[in-house]
Amino acid sequence: MKKTLCLLTLLCLLALSACGGDSSSEEASEELHLDANSKQYSDYAQALLKAIYTKDYADYMGMTGEAEGTVETIYNNHIANTADELQQHFGLVTLESADKDTLNQAVRQLYGHMNYRVVNVQQDSASGNYVVTIEVDRLNFVSQVDGVMDSYLDEMNRKMANRELDNMTTEEYNRQYNAKAMEAISGALSSLASTESCQIQLPFQADSTGAVSISEETLHNVTRKLLGL
Repeated sequence: MKKTLCLLTLLCLLALSACGGDSSSEEASEELHLDANSKQYSDYAQALLKAIYTKDYADYMGMTGEAEGTVETIYNNHIANTADELQQHFGLVTLESADKDTLNQAVRQLYGHMNYRVVNVQQDSASGNYVVTIEVDRLNFVSQVDGVMDSYLDEMNRKMANRELDNMTTEEYNRQYNAKAMEAISGALSSLASTESCQIQLPFQADSTGAVSISEETLHNVTRKLLGL
């Protein structure tokens, strides 16, 4: 099975507007005893992740003024990119259209199980940029699928060594492998659980105009951690 991960990008960086956040994450911010500036960054990070993982755009649109269509594009791109990354990780090749749709739907289902929370907000004394630290609960999805596929590959390698697959074409092998992987994905989705928690830093970066953003790489790192990649 292919284990090499490829960093995939969203189509844009997400800019932080100058306006303040709403009260949706006030409880979490108060628990952290954040000042007004820190609370704004905490609220923005939570609004962004909420838009990406739950398809609830209201908070993010309210903070940034972005149109719903723009945020919808961000959401759909993130779904597609995560599906592509899982396809590469599991070694799926030449997927049929129906299998691609199934994989995209699996990602949407996974996103609905992602848990995260802001645990700290700090301002870097040297750069003045803020860093929001979140804690995420990693899912057992990837480890479940990997376990099934590793066993499957062991069996296929045994059959190959015994020359039981001599008449199987590459196309037939790929179709059979893909079908087994899709079966493993379906099984893993039915028994999702959190395995452990870990913390991830979300550094805000400022450009020459003073506008700040969270990088694409940072957002993908959050997704990889949540999925157990």
